[in-house]
Amino acid sequence: MMKLLHQQGRSWEEFWHPPELLDVYGLGEELLVQKWLPKLSSDPMQSTEKCSQDLQMLNDSLTKIFDGSLLNKTAVLNDFDKTVTLPLIDSQGSLNGGLLTGHTSYYGRWGECRKINYKLSNGNVWRGEIFRFFIGSLNQTTNRCAKAILGIDICLPKSCTAFEIKRRIQATKIPLLSNPICDVANNDSARTNQVDTGTYIVAIFVFFVLGFGIISGFVDYFLYNDLKDFVTIDEENIYWKIFFAFSLYRNTKGIFSTKGLNKAGQIGPLHCMRFFSMCWVIMGHVNEFLLALVTNPLEVMKVVGNLEFEFLTNAYFSVDTFFFIGGVLLSFIWFKELKKNRRNVISSRGWIMFYVHRVLSYGPHDPCRKTWWAAMLYVENFIHYTHHCYTPSWYLATDMQMYVFTPLLLIPFTYSAITGILVSISVIVLSTIAHIITIYRFHYPPGSFQAPGIYEDPKESHMAEYAMYIYNAPWIRCQVYIIGILVGYLLQTRKLRINRFLNLIMWGCAAALMLTAALGLHHYNNGWKMPTFWRAMYSAFSRPCWGLGLAWITISSFYGSGSIINTFMSWPGWAPLSRLTYCAYLIHLMVIYYVFSIHNREIIWNSYLDVFLNFAVPSIVITYLIAILWSSCFEISVGKLEMLLFGGVRRRPVAEIAVEKENPSKQLNVENGMIEPSQSTKLPRKVTDNWT
Repeated sequence: MMKLLHQQGRSWEEFWHPPELLDVYGLGEELLVQKWLPKLSSDPMQSTEKCSQDLQMLNDSLTKIFDGSLLNKTAVLNDFDKTVTLPLIDSQGSLNGGLLTGHTSYYGRWGECRKINYKLSNGNVWRGEIFRFFIGSLNQTTNRCAKAILGIDICLPKSCTAFEIKRRIQATKIPLLSNPICDVANNDSARTNQVDTGTYIVAIFVFFVLGFGIISGFVDYFLYNDLKDFVTIDEENIYWKIFFAFSLYRNTKGIFSTKGLNKAGQIGPLHCMRFFSMCWVIMGHVNEFLLALVTNPLEVMKVVGNLEFEFLTNAYFSVDTFFFIGGVLLSFIWFKELKKNRRNVISSRGWIMFYVHRVLSYGPHDPCRKTWWAAMLYVENFIHYTHHCYTPSWYLATDMQMYVFTPLLLIPFTYSAITGILVSISVIVLSTIAHIITIYRFHYPPGSFQAPGIYEDPKESHMAEYAMYIYNAPWIRCQVYIIGILVGYLLQTRKLRINRFLNLIMWGCAAALMLTAALGLHHYNNGWKMPTFWRAMYSAFSRPCWGLGLAWITISSFYGSGSIINTFMSWPGWAPLSRLTYCAYLIHLMVIYYVFSIHNREIIWNSYLDVFLNFAVPSIVITYLIAILWSSCFEISVGKLEMLLFGGVRRRPVAEIAVEKENPSKQLNVENGMIEPSQSTKLPRKVTDNWT
């Protein structure tokens, strides 16, 4: 999250300049209605006839109400006055104080405004729509706000566009405040993607797959046994396999299956790590939305430096957990295959399928209209990196780029363990050096979170490229990924017995490293002017510290030394939630948008418990409920189709292939975080779970 509210301070003296504060105090509802709206009807420039007519009717009604009914009590209100004008006045944003807590957005009553639906005598309909008026300094070059100090909602005719309203305001030179109305917006003007043919094509495809899954699931659950009396259902037949690959019943059953999860030799904690990391991602993004939308931000700034709040501002480490898990599983499974069939794994065909399966498991994503090719090639973290169509897709690009170069780390292990370890450590060292040089070169902050009161280096430059150079850069994020690869190699190739005393020491070190990474910026978040050296050290070493902590948790648990922690983290109940994480990651931001958008009133910070219960919990629950359907319809179904078409060693999208219904000989066993056909099945090779 970059530079939220970066021009605001933590106290009202920093937040408001006294002249601006006096200006805003002088802005009242009477001024809004009596000074703004009447002047909008007198437009010397051309505009749509419907907009002009609706504004003129509104102006006449307002004039009558304020000059007659309200002041002299002489005018009689007609149906238009009662049905349109009074609700319009009542639904506008109210300047109801809170300026000293950073209140700058005054929401109108959207529901009341949009209920205005009055049929005129000429057959037209007068409808209401909320427009947001931004007050601040105007950039004459862009004709947009250079700095908006206030935003207030006004109900106006829906027949007008935000551009028309803004043009009328600028043309009539409405005298108001020392700062002009620098911009006007509504939902239509803010919408970047309009419904078009592509929208309908995608919708038809989605509903077709969903419908096919429902039909397949219905046949699978209700008619399977009955149909066998009339139709020969040979599940070895490719067509029946394809049909049942889309069965919602069978796929959902597979998601929630916990068979085989307690077998010896499993990497138990990974499911738990994935689920809680995904929850941490959601909570971090909820926190980001909160800081951007809350109407009393200065109250939030008072707790930003608290230790408990820093677990949210440092939610970025959850993504490093995903990278770590991806490295562990890739390495663990690859070395297992290497032991079984070395010649096939390191052959040309083996490496081709290494990439083919990855591309098919991720599939196309981020359907941008203009930059679709960058998304399809997984380079959008470098090209158009400031204009992602869907923000979380940067992770797919970074992860894919690290995966592409992974053979350069795996192949040295085929010569000797020492060679492989030295190459991996060398890449980590080079990544760390590049990280430090980048921080020094641009005087970047030590972390991604920035807020009022946090020190900004006056020499800081190219902050717009921070994401490309640091946060999304595969040569930076690969540190934890490589640690995961080394851990996976260790678990697959070595049997260890860990000394009890050493185990306790290492658990203490792991906890210390992870807490240092998560809470190491406490003083910086409270205003400490951290020197460049320490910013570079924290930024470059915090992620490896986090990765080393995860490494010991994984190693200790795998070799039976995790005690009660391993018991908790290896609980089979985490597995179904973990399998949904990939889909949950893809859709969670849309769910957060929805959860915040249904609160069409002002969002006020009271405590994080309030935010957690009203925003974070609903976002997590809704995300995972939708992920069940999405994974069953698309992720598992496509994974099964790929296995039917290609077979071989492959990385699955999140979920395991569903347990074959009522046919133990076709069941798929889960071992060490991967999917493996049982001995009697005719499927040729293993299918692995894609944890990244």
